[in-house]
Amino acid sequence: MRKNYFLTALFILSLLSILWLFNSFVKSAAIAWLLVMVTQNFAKNIEERFANSSIKLLATQNRILAAAVLTIILTLTLFIPLVYLASYAVAKFDYQQLLQLKASILTYISSLTWISDSIKNKMIALLTSYGSEITGEHLKQIWQLVQGSLSGLSKGILNLGFVIVMFFLFHWNRKNIINFFARIIPLPFRQQYYLYSNVSGTLSIVFLTIFSVAITQGIAFAILMLFFNYNPLLLGFFAAITSMIPVFGTALVWVPVVISELVNGNIIGAIIITSYSSFVLAFLIDNFVRLFFLSKISKITKVDYHINEFLLFFAIAAGITTFGFWGVLIGPALIALFIAIAHLVRKQT
Repeated sequence: MRKNYFLTALFILSLLSILWLFNSFVKSAAIAWLLVMVTQNFAKNIEERFANSSIKLLATQNRILAAAVLTIILTLTLFIPLVYLASYAVAKFDYQQLLQLKASILTYISSLTWISDSIKNKMIALLTSYGSEITGEHLKQIWQLVQGSLSGLSKGILNLGFVIVMFFLFHWNRKNIINFFARIIPLPFRQQYYLYSNVSGTLSIVFLTIFSVAITQGIAFAILMLFFNYNPLLLGFFAAITSMIPVFGTALVWVPVVISELVNGNIIGAIIITSYSSFVLAFLIDNFVRLFFLSKISKITKVDYHINEFLLFFAIAAGITTFGFWGVLIGPALIALFIAIAHLVRKQT
């Protein structure tokens, strides 16, 4: 028994040392594995199709080919929007307009009729004095801001690259990884299967439902923007992204658009956008279409969905607050794991 205890302690110590050594990659690895859990049913279907192929190479290399297919899909899903945003920003960047921004703001303030002259004069004086002379200190602050932004952007892209690479490797060796940990985790196989199937099933349903609703809301808002003087593809993308944010959701996109219409004097357009967004995006898609996707995805994944909607809401909100965008995955995964463990503990007591 002493040897077993010593070996267990040695294993835990070595595991902690490995986690410390690869500390920079732990979060990326965890996200990659959660994505593997979400997409494992798709991987199984693709593997079966390749395994049944009459081409010997496809049949024998079905695992790596399925991992490659899913990795390509994930890469395109993540990078196509980023490339589009970057190219759009570069194409629309106008240095002359940037230089004339201050003059445009001064002109706009002067044209306001609902502000008293004394307040307008103070605002104009403040804006005129600010930035009238660019000193070396100002240039230093601008450079530090640009440097920090570029550093954060490069770090984010690098982490995204690690997630994609690990996603491929984990999918390729998914069965070996699961079997390895199944042998060393001191739980009966039935309990291990219960925990894993509940977490992976719940995670698949939650993430795929959120993803499907986001795409639907993005398309719905892009269709509306076709009738207005805005970029429908860009605003549709932003609507899809913001739909994952609890409480505010797509209002972070359509409310500024409504304000822009009001400022430009298009009251009818503002009413149309508000009515459409409130009914179609906030009510119809967020409630009925979400339930439709939830039901369909539950049938496809063959998993019963047991998480309370309010608990899921707070799990996603807390996950996004703590982990950023990937909190959409991490928050529900932690809640699903806790609920599954709680059920096992209740059964044993």
